[in-house]
Amino acid sequence: MATTTEFPLNLTVTPFSSYPTGDTAREEVLRSYTLRSIALTRESLKWKNGKKFTNASQDGGHVQTFSSESTMSGREGNLSWHGRTSIHTETKYEAFRAGLLLDHSPNEAKYIHAIRETTKVDSFFGTTAEVWRNGYKLPIITKDRDFVELIITVDLPAHASPFSEEHEALVKEQLSTLFPTSNSELAAPRPPADDGEAQRLRSFLVISVPVSHDAAPQQRGAYIRGRYVSVEAVAEQADGTTAWRMSTQSDPAGRIPTWLTERSLPSKIAEDVPSFVKWVRQHVI
Repeated sequence: MATTTEFPLNLTVTPFSSYPTGDTAREEVLRSYTLRSIALTRESLKWKNGKKFTNASQDGGHVQTFSSESTMSGREGNLSWHGRTSIHTETKYEAFRAGLLLDHSPNEAKYIHAIRETTKVDSFFGTTAEVWRNGYKLPIITKDRDFVELIITVDLPAHASPFSEEHEALVKEQLSTLFPTSNSELAAPRPPADDGEAQRLRSFLVISVPVSHDAAPQQRGAYIRGRYVSVEAVAEQADGTTAWRMSTQSDPAGRIPTWLTERSLPSKIAEDVPSFVKWVRQHVI
């Protein structure tokens, strides 16, 4: 049986069959992914800033991108980590939680218009961790892509400094309470801080890692199978705003040159911000 250290948080595709069975063993896998995602989010604060995309009429319209070189070898070594961050004054934490954390994959297809089909493949741990396959419509000169991902959604305990080392230590203490097995459990939000805990701020993670699954074979001729890893970190701020930070490493595969992927990725991930905000404000708030 593989250990949690053998389930990397990068572009390496993990066969679903290599994960352990049983809730206790699978919780250990989720704990490992969660703690490494918190550390990655904190590490991304040191990455090199890139282009800022601005849409002054949109809540969160100033999207700062950033990047860090890959530590992998081969083709993956030419595919950097990229990220973005945005601050939202009008779209509150509860809206992010309802639209991004709950029913993440079905909702994603509603605001990312390139997704033409989305299918649940399997469950890993209740509704906290599921395998989904998304098919994307690409420009006519490029073949469509599909991705099979293990999607993990984690409501984190409130803390004065979300994703800090101190917050990570608190998460370690409360790991046994982080992974509900049903939508009804996940839908019950962690309560906001009362007046005595004014600086205890809520946060959550959405973690996506590439997997292979016997029930989602490659559809040769229809799609080229790509892969990506991403960590989305959302936290309410002391001033009442909401911070949304995302880090990703992506490989569309096929004949798309890595240099073209690298050049286009910052603008593509920035586009998701106004798309989500527009959708969530129309359909969730």
